[in-house]
Amino acid sequence: MKLIRKLTTFAVVFMTMTIATAPAQVQLDQVSGIPLGKWSLAVRPYIGNGWDSIPVDVTSVTTEARKGLTADKVLLRNLSSRRVTGLKLQWYLKEKQQNALLLRDETPFINVDIPAAGDLRLEYPVVTFAKIYKPLLRGGELAGNYVLEIAVGNIVYEDGSSWEINEVLKGGIPTWSAVGGSGCHQ
Repeated sequence: MKLIRKLTTFAVVFMTMTIATAPAQVQLDQVSGIPLGKWSLAVRPYIGNGWDSIPVDVTSVTTEARKGLTADKVLLRNLSSRRVTGLKLQWYLKEKQQNALLLRDETPFINVDIPAAGDLRLEYPVVTFAKIYKPLLRGGELAGNYVLEIAVGNIVYEDGSSWEINEVLKGGIPTWSAVGGSGCHQ
């Protein structure tokens, strides 16, 4: 009888350890496809070093939770004296407290029409968090506080000239500088 009790106890302990150490499945929200857990995400325009030297400013970003936290609307302000006919948007995912760059990418070229000193509300799926979070998982869970920043990286003007930025990472923080002396090239 004692042997059966010991074997039963061993079996229960072994099963508990097996269940506790089994690979965890990421639990997803049924509507949005984003992982459940102790994490947060802020989505905003890029506000780091050099933001004020970008000729077209991202002044606001709207995110759609039902589309997997897709940043799909941006308000653009043309600070230049020329009409903008196209651009690329860049996004940067950072860890909030450390300000460390985790992921980055850019959109394809987008045709736009932004008058000199004008604004445009652009509806375009810049980035979807539900599609990019997997490299952030640790032990099958997402945890932490994240910031997703969006900026204009390339601009084409009506006259055919263009502007782009070079990215230099200093301690994981994006900084900007214009290509060429004037910031424009043919």
